[in-house]
Amino acid sequence: MYVQDHTEGWRFLESLVELGFVHWEQGQQTPRCGVAITDPSILRSVEDHFFVSEEAIALYYPFDSFDLFAIGTMSGLTHVINFRAVTYQHPNLHFISARVSGFLDVDRLQAAAYARYALRQFRNKLMPLPDWFVESERQAYESSPKCFIAREEARIFRRMFLEVLSGLDRESEMRVSFRGNVLIVDLGHDYFDARAWGDAWPDTYRVMVSPETKLPARFMSSWVDVTLFDGQVFIGGLSLGPCEAITQDSG
Repeated sequence: MYVQDHTEGWRFLESLVELGFVHWEQGQQTPRCGVAITDPSILRSVEDHFFVSEEAIALYYPFDSFDLFAIGTMSGLTHVINFRAVTYQHPNLHFISARVSGFLDVDRLQAAAYARYALRQFRNKLMPLPDWFVESERQAYESSPKCFIAREEARIFRRMFLEVLSGLDRESEMRVSFRGNVLIVDLGHDYFDARAWGDAWPDTYRVMVSPETKLPARFMSSWVDVTLFDGQVFIGGLSLGPCEAITQDSG
């Protein structure tokens, strides 16, 4: 593997260094993946996963038993950061692959946010999480759209929700919105709402639900949050599934 030993023009990579990433130098050994690999075919597969061209710049973050790589390349005029890692969970190797592209002249906090979001689906494989990941996740959650329902009203809301779900015969589209005082759930043929508190959400969101959709079994706290975080809708900390923002005229 050969990489340039500078990050000129790569503010994103410079910011990753501030987070604890380390330059990958020419001639270093094969990246760690939590287990010694002796099978030549598997070793080749791992090395191919970490391939770094001569034009690329590479950094790595040393986790306890494996290395997470950040490989900077150009795609046309676009800067691209490819995150790569291999972890071992008996009896299999698991490949981590994610990317960030676009305008990458960002500072330390922004770089952490980009990296965390790109790697969010591999969160459980990155344990114990680095401080920069935890802090970025906390900030993202605190700034995400959310509202709060008083516990007794949340219980009524949950009961209505379960009745609607039990009446579905297939996966259906649900739209959820919050206008600053009322949380609205609209399934087209069924509509219900709940009084809630918080800042109005910028959009209406679409999520697919079915009779198998799970809701929290009980609410223990005085206030129950409904939160849009990392592309999912959460009620009381339990995800209903992926969501996407929609406009009023999208149909």
